[in-house]
Amino acid sequence: METQVMENPMFANADTYFRQIEAPVRKGLFMRGRFMFEVMTAPGVTRLVALGELGEALGYGPQHSRKDFQECRLTAARLLREGRSDAWVHYSSAQVVPDESLRDVT
Repeated sequence: METQVMENPMFANADTYFRQIEAPVRKGLFMRGRFMFEVMTAPGVTRLVALGELGEALGYGPQHSRKDFQECRLTAARLLREGRSDAWVHYSSAQVVPDESLRDVT
Protein backbone atom coordinates (compact mmCIF):
# COMPACT_ATOMS: atom_id res chain seq x y z
CA MET A 1 0.00 0.00 0.00
CA GLU A 2 1.40 3.37 -1.04
CA THR A 3 1.23 6.37 1.27
CA GLN A 4 0.42 9.62 -0.47
CA VAL A 5 1.97 12.73 1.02
CA MET A 6 -0.17 15.81 0.59
CA GLU A 7 1.65 19.08 0.06
CA ASN A 8 0.62 22.57 1.01
CA PRO A 9 0.74 24.81 -2.08
CA MET A 10 1.92 27.69 0.12
CA PHE A 11 5.34 25.99 0.23
CA ALA A 12 5.46 24.88 -3.41
CA ASN A 13 8.34 27.22 -4.35
CA ALA A 14 10.40 26.64 -1.20
CA ASP A 15 8.66 29.67 0.31
CA THR A 16 9.54 30.66 3.85
CA TYR A 17 7.33 32.36 6.42
CA PHE A 18 8.21 33.97 9.72
CA ARG A 19 6.81 35.96 12.60
CA GLN A 20 8.36 38.02 15.34
CA ILE A 21 7.58 36.56 18.74
CA GLU A 22 9.65 38.78 21.04
CA ALA A 23 11.09 42.30 21.03
CA PRO A 24 13.29 44.14 23.52
CA VAL A 25 11.55 46.40 26.02
CA ARG A 26 13.01 49.71 27.14
CA LYS A 27 13.59 49.95 30.91
CA GLY A 28 14.87 53.46 31.58
CA LEU A 29 18.15 53.80 29.69
CA PHE A 30 18.47 50.09 29.03
CA MET A 31 16.81 47.58 26.74
CA ARG A 32 15.76 44.20 28.18
CA GLY A 33 15.12 41.18 26.00
CA ARG A 34 15.96 40.45 22.40
CA PHE A 35 14.46 40.12 18.97
CA MET A 36 13.25 36.54 18.43
CA PHE A 37 11.53 35.07 15.40
CA GLU A 38 9.80 31.83 14.49
CA VAL A 39 10.58 30.63 10.96
CA MET A 40 8.44 28.07 9.10
CA THR A 41 9.96 26.28 6.09
CA ALA A 42 7.28 23.60 5.67
CA PRO A 43 3.93 22.84 7.34
CA GLY A 44 4.71 22.19 10.99
CA VAL A 45 8.48 22.68 10.53
CA THR A 46 9.48 25.70 12.59
CA ARG A 47 12.52 26.93 14.42
CA LEU A 48 13.27 29.84 16.71
CA VAL A 49 16.04 32.23 15.70
CA ALA A 50 17.50 35.46 17.01
CA LEU A 51 17.78 38.55 14.82
CA GLY A 52 21.37 37.72 13.84
CA GLU A 53 20.27 34.35 12.43
CA LEU A 54 17.08 35.51 10.73
CA GLY A 55 18.57 36.28 7.33
CA GLU A 56 20.20 32.88 7.03
CA ALA A 57 17.05 31.09 8.22
CA LEU A 58 15.01 32.88 5.55
CA GLY A 59 17.52 32.28 2.78
CA TYR A 60 18.41 35.97 2.51
CA GLY A 61 21.74 36.61 0.83
CA PRO A 62 23.70 39.22 -1.10
CA GLN A 63 21.74 38.48 -4.27
CA HIS A 64 18.45 39.39 -2.56
CA SER A 65 16.90 42.80 -2.01
CA ARG A 66 17.75 44.42 1.31
CA LYS A 67 14.58 46.50 0.96
CA ASP A 68 12.44 43.34 0.77
CA PHE A 69 14.13 41.96 3.90
CA GLN A 70 13.54 45.23 5.79
CA GLU A 71 9.92 45.44 4.64
CA CYS A 72 9.30 41.89 5.88
CA ARG A 73 10.88 42.69 9.26
CA LEU A 74 8.77 45.84 9.62
CA THR A 75 5.62 43.87 8.81
CA ALA A 76 6.51 41.21 11.40
CA ALA A 77 7.16 43.92 14.03
CA ARG A 78 3.80 45.55 13.26
CA LEU A 79 1.98 42.24 13.66
CA LEU A 80 3.66 41.69 17.04
CA ARG A 81 2.65 45.19 18.22
CA GLU A 82 -0.93 44.56 17.07
CA GLY A 83 -1.05 41.26 18.96
CA ARG A 84 -1.57 39.20 15.80
CA SER A 85 0.42 36.17 16.90
CA ASP A 86 -1.60 33.94 14.56
CA ALA A 87 -0.24 35.59 11.39
CA TRP A 88 2.92 34.90 9.41
CA VAL A 89 4.91 37.08 7.02
CA HIS A 90 5.91 35.63 3.65
CA TYR A 91 9.55 36.23 2.81
CA SER A 92 10.13 38.13 0.44
CA SER A 93 6.76 39.65 -0.48
CA ALA A 94 5.85 40.75 3.10
CA GLN A 95 2.38 39.34 2.51
CA VAL A 96 0.54 38.55 5.76
CA VAL A 97 -0.74 34.96 5.84
CA PRO A 98 -3.04 33.45 8.50
CA ASP A 99 -1.71 30.48 10.43
CA GLU A 100 -4.43 28.10 9.21
CA SER A 101 -3.39 28.68 5.58
CA LEU A 102 0.09 27.36 6.30
CA ARG A 103 -0.92 24.43 8.44
CA ASP A 104 -3.71 23.14 6.17
CA VAL A 105 -2.68 20.49 3.67
CA THR A 106 -4.65 20.19 0.46
